[in-house]
Amino acid sequence: MILTLCATSASGQVNSPLNRFQVDYSQGCAPLTVTVTNTSGEINDQYFFDVDTCNSASPKFDATLCSAMTPVSSTTFTYNQPGTYSIVQVLTNLVPRTDTLVIEVFDARIPQFEVFLCNNYEVSVQINDTYYDQFQIDYGDGSPPSGNLTHTYPAVIANYPLTVSGYFNNGPINCADNVTTISPVNNIPVSNVSLLTVDTIDP
Repeated sequence: MILTLCATSASGQVNSPLNRFQVDYSQGCAPLTVTVTNTSGEINDQYFFDVDTCNSASPKFDATLCSAMTPVSSTTFTYNQPGTYSIVQVLTNLVPRTDTLVIEVFDARIPQFEVFLCNNYEVSVQINDTYYDQFQIDYGDGSPPSGNLTHTYPAVIANYPLTVSGYFNNGPINCADNVTTISPVNNIPVSNVSLLTVDTIDP
């Protein structure tokens, strides 16, 4: 994060491919907790939350775990490690019996940004980060966090903690934060150059 002077999601329910269940988040940083909602109209729904463990084509395949792997009725699960996971819903009375939704879990990385102080207690935030899909900014003055890149503070001299949080589409704001302290000003000082000296070096 760089502090300089200037001259002048989240998410909603995600449907499975067959619209038989929903998850509140399909992406996010580890640890990521997801909650499944059954929308199939059928009862006795059960789930595999990491079915890739028993998929021989998956790099996570582990034959020793497959014999003991059974679906569960629990509708909440926490993924503690980054990776790609498949939630499989199992129903008895529908064909096909299963519906599958992919969950992506990422490392938490500190978002990179710059802050520009402007006149009239205004600040402007420039996001230099390409890792996250979206960003939330808490300007630290009691105003609600938002995605607004400009903000005007109360007309008083004070220090504020400015926090930028990155997150992914269809995911919670649960990744790393980057915090800096800023002091908004009424007028940006103007530097006057009265003498410019240029040294030359003879060849």
